[in-house]
Amino acid sequence: ALMEQGGALNPIRRATSERPADTLKPWEPWRNLQKIRDEIKMQRLQKDEEKETWTSILPSGVSSWIHNAVKNASVYEETYLELAEAAVILNRRAGRFRFASRLEDHRAEVLIARTEYDAAAHVLSDNVGACA
Repeated sequence: ALMEQGGALNPIRRATSERPADTLKPWEPWRNLQKIRDEIKMQRLQKDEEKETWTSILPSGVSSWIHNAVKNASVYEETYLELAEAAVILNRRAGRFRFASRLEDHRAEVLIARTEYDAAAHVLSDNVGACA
């Protein structure tokens, strides 16, 4: 069936016959995927809460909110995302779109690593809209 007249291989048939493995399994509804992602996120948050707090290497004169921001990995990530978002807003208002775009890319990377794909997609789509 892949061979056509004259022995030539039909590229369309070849492409449809060599499908990637993920396209061969049945489609899962988005709600089921979101439920699985939420479960993974909750498991990760529980693991982060169970971890020991980091010992601070900051000097004693540093503000207490900064000390709290580096007490463990999940709090550090949350603080980073909030500060990066604020920096993006300020840089866009100052006309520094390239730097704001780079920060948005970093925010999206962190969100993807945390399996927060919807939030990462939103950040990236805002970034594309701002740069277009």
